[in-house]
Formats: sequence, C-alpha cells, structure tokens
Amino acid sequence: FDWQTDLDAAKKEMAAKKRGGLVYVYSKKDGESAEARRVQNEVLFDPMLRHFGRQAVVVKVDREANAELCTKLGVEETPALVVLKPDGEVALAQSGKKVKASKLAKALRKHVKDKAPPKSPGIYLHR
Repeated sequence: FDWQTDLDAAKKEMAAKKRGGLVYVYSKKDGESAEARRVQNEVLFDPMLRHFGRQAVVVKVDREANAELCTKLGVEETPALVVLKPDGEVALAQSGKKVKASKLAKALRKHVKDKAPPKSPGIYLHR
C-alpha cells in the first residue's frame, strides 16, 4: 500500500474522492509481537483486502504519537486496522487477535468504487 501519515489530509481526500479509507494503527512497542507480524505478513497481504485497499485511501498512524485520535477511532490496543467511510466515520475497527482480513475486506468493499472481487483464478472463490 501507498501509506499516508496525515489522517486529516486523508479524510479530506476520502470525501473528495467519495471512497473509504483503511487506517493501520501501530505501536513501536509492538516490536516483533506475534500479532503485529500476523497483521503485517498475513492480514495486509490478503488478496481481497489488498484489492479493495488499493482503491481506498490508506493511512498509517503511530498510536503513541496520536493517542487521542486512536481513542476516537475506537482503537484500544495495537496492531489495529480501521475501515473508514467516505465521510471519515468508523465503519469497522479491529485490534489485536480480533483483526480478520475477511471482515475488513467486506467492510471496505462497501466504501470503494469497484465492488467486484478481483478477477483471478480460483483462490478468491473459496473465501
């Protein structure tokens, strides 16, 4: 993903483009935690999430530097992923072990232009 770091600017872009956003909230304290590795290496590489995520405005937020903002997003622990509607409101927030690529992709799909699943053989048909 082509991550941005300014959530306010990203929200303006979401509204202008009329598409949702995906916010990845991380903490430097996560280090090499199993959950952080799972989110980075599995969840963010899920084919469906990547397909819809490429159409969304994607933002990376450091929880320590933006604690108040993360609380408003409903993030209590990291790693976390939040799907935003085009108006900047939270559609889905998941953190820690609850982060599931399929649920994130389903929520994000509602807020992007091309709602069709990717056209590729077999691997997407079983999800």
